[in-house]
Amino acid sequence: MVYIFDDLRPCALLSFISLFLVMAFQYPQYREKVGQLCPIPGARGNWSGWQKVMVQEQNLNGDYRNRNANHVGSYRSGRNFPGRRVCGIYEWKVKREEDEIVVYVGSSCNDGNSPLKDRILQYCRNGSHKSDLINDTLSKGYDLYVRWREFSGVGESMEAENFLLQRYNYAWNLRDNGIRAPLVGALHM
Repeated sequence: MVYIFDDLRPCALLSFISLFLVMAFQYPQYREKVGQLCPIPGARGNWSGWQKVMVQEQNLNGDYRNRNANHVGSYRSGRNFPGRRVCGIYEWKVKREEDEIVVYVGSSCNDGNSPLKDRILQYCRNGSHKSDLINDTLSKGYDLYVRWREFSGVGESMEAENFLLQRYNYAWNLRDNGIRAPLVGALHM
């Protein structure tokens, strides 16, 4: 019996094994399986802390406001969000008791009109283009958290979003990730 390795010198064998490992564990990784993200080129400062911004309950007192008509839950008013004119990227996380998963990454300012704070508030008020996913998640008793990272402009924030999408598979992102993963499936992968 002849093995493929019989004709390989030790150095070539090592190269073959390295190539195999790179192919076997190539990007994108499931985002929920990764704790600390790899460094992002061009980032200013660190990620903000995770902030709880949407909950299932309505008519709460304090910082919470009801979401728009036909949307589940309440959202925080945005007092602690970044300044009005800041561009950047953001990640969304869903959490209920011990279950938590980072489900989405996006960038702001790419439409020329929506700085980071405005973009986050769009998701909070009406769900933007993720309204069905957000309503479904809130109706199942999960809370939504957001964090962000500032960049100096549109180009840098879009590059950072693309950088993360090429390396990680977010359950709610379609671009560079294939299909959306159902929330329950993503939590138990």
